[in-house]
Amino acid sequence: MGSFTQYIPMALQAASSVAGGMAQQQQAKASAQAQQQQMDLQNQMLMQQHEQQARQQRDLLKRQMATARASLSAGGIGFAGGSGGALLEGLTRQTASDLADSAATTRLRYQSMFPAQDSGGGGGLAGLQQGLGMAQQGFELFQSLRGGK
Repeated sequence: MGSFTQYIPMALQAASSVAGGMAQQQQAKASAQAQQQQMDLQNQMLMQQHEQQARQQRDLLKRQMATARASLSAGGIGFAGGSGGALLEGLTRQTASDLADSAATTRLRYQSMFPAQDSGGGGGLAGLQQGLGMAQQGFELFQSLRGGK
């Protein structure tokens, strides 16, 4: 019986170590989840800013093209070709360039904010690429407007 009592303190110490390790593990998991939520929030904010900028660029292109068409029509100049067409094409190209620059800047901002996710092809990067793809689709829509369709 005496030999059993000497093992009780060791058993209690082992149980305490296991409990402490589990508490540390749970705390680390909670911290990692909070960090991931913060990164997700920052990613969402970055995407919203990019989408807003792209939308503003497309709206500006619409207004510029409408103004240019109205001016050309009022002056008796067609906009299907010649200088009118060149003007509209120039507006479209400038907007495309601005959208591409914005997309590149957004991607660089994302990479600087989330370098570990970017190298692993994380979900955040996939969302960013999807948003950039939507911006490209928007640009293609406005290219079709260039022809007056």
